Amino acid sequence: MFPLLYDNAQNSTNAFDYNGYGFITECTEFKVTEERNGAYTFQAKIKGTDRLIDKIKNGAYIKAKANSHDNPQLFYIEKIEVDKYGDMTISGSHISRLFFQNGTVPMYYNYSEVDSPSAIMSNLQYEVWYSDAPYSWFNFSSNIRVKKEFSLGFNSAETFENILLNEENGLTAVFKAELLCDNFNINLLLNRGTDTHRIAFGSNISEFKQVNSINEYYTHIMPYAECETTDGKKVTVTATEPYLTNLNATLKKTYLYDCSSKITRTKVDPQTGYNFNEVRTMLEDAVKEYLQDAEQIAEYVNITVTLESELEALKNCSLCDKVTIVHKDGSEIESKIAKTVYDSISEKYTEIGIGEVNLKMSDFLKIKRRFRR
Repeated sequence: MFPLLYDNAQNSTNAFDYNGYGFITECTEFKVTEERNGAYTFQAKIKGTDRLIDKIKNGAYIKAKANSHDNPQLFYIEKIEVDKYGDMTISGSHISRLFFQNGTVPMYYNYSEVDSPSAIMSNLQYEVWYSDAPYSWFNFSSNIRVKKEFSLGFNSAETFENILLNEENGLTAVFKAELLCDNFNINLLLNRGTDTHRIAFGSNISEFKQVNSINEYYTHIMPYAECETTDGKKVTVTATEPYLTNLNATLKKTYLYDCSSKITRTKVDPQTGYNFNEVRTMLEDAVKEYLQDAEQIAEYVNITVTLESELEALKNCSLCDKVTIVHKDGSEIESKIAKTVYDSISEKYTEIGIGEVNLKMSDFLKIKRRFRR
């Protein structure tokens, strides 16, 4: 489909139910890149002779198909380049990026909540930096009912990008969840992929890497926590011995697991041993939770599919769908689709990434600091 263009000054979401300025009929390419829990961007090429060329401005909204299965999605223009012939190359982000730029007002205490994602976000959305349009148009929902601990730092203001997507302490990491953005609906799902596919390893795969590295995995885990003593000092309490992980390897490697944040309101006495066993019970529970959430595997795959015939076979795929890679020797590895590049004009995928290829967020999204201070 050709993309639809809208003015940047919209007072409600109802305007996007109509055609706005109309179709950009001389758009020759409109590629949408979507990464698993990461970037959701577009780049388009438009002839300078298009009738709407003068209305294409930074901040304007643009609607186009982003993949083979969702309804057309809204984006906003962030960058415009014009060549000597008057032809344009424009790029920008999915409308959901406006939601992620928003955030909580400064908190004058350590925010900590043991609850589901919907309840946590409901609390944090009560007051935000920007409450006018378009920031007020978004809805957050989640099908995850389990409750887990989530914390923010002392006297801190965080964007929803950090709260949701921080690689270590964001809601996607805490709940092992998948993010799905559908126009103004932000969804945090237990599972996102709905289909399964098979692909044979061979000349039809442009890039392939399979990794088996013991450096990234641990055979043992030793929990510890810094606790307050009864006389107001600090002392580190550890388990009496390391716990085994689910990885059996010849070379042993121990992960030192800091559980200080999980030990609350418990004071110990190093002289008498008071409350040490209680803390060690909490450390054991923390290890059990960690091992349940952090399953280790010995190998993973990186595959980028660009061949047209193979892309055609995957034409109905979506992010997080499972893909079984069949090797020449008959062995199989199962992985997930982590990236798609879709051309809305031809309504075809031009690239599909499978495996770990793009699981980390793009550099401009990556937040290196931790929530806890």
